[in-house]
Amino acid sequence: MLDIYFNQTVTWKAVSSVNEYNEATTTSTSIPARFEYKRKKVRDKNGVEVISEAQCYTESAVKPDDIITYDGVDWPVVTVENCVGLEGEVLFYEVML
Repeated sequence: MLDIYFNQTVTWKAVSSVNEYNEATTTSTSIPARFEYKRKKVRDKNGVEVISEAQCYTESAVKPDDIITYDGVDWPVVTVENCVGLEGEVLFYEVML
């Protein structure tokens, strides 16, 4: 139902592990999404207030610390909010970048 809104493609770099040098190892996947440049004050995973410069809406289960690449720019994921439907199921995710 929401597929008509996810008319852009972004690259989702999901953190899969951390190596012995504390560097993140990622797996890349192209996913449909809706990307918007929008400033918003949000709290990161540690509860610290930060400014989100962009937002991405997608049906993929993106997590904080993952990376979204759009238009050649890597955006670190600050926080993710579940958008739940009337029956309690997660419809999509609002990703703050």
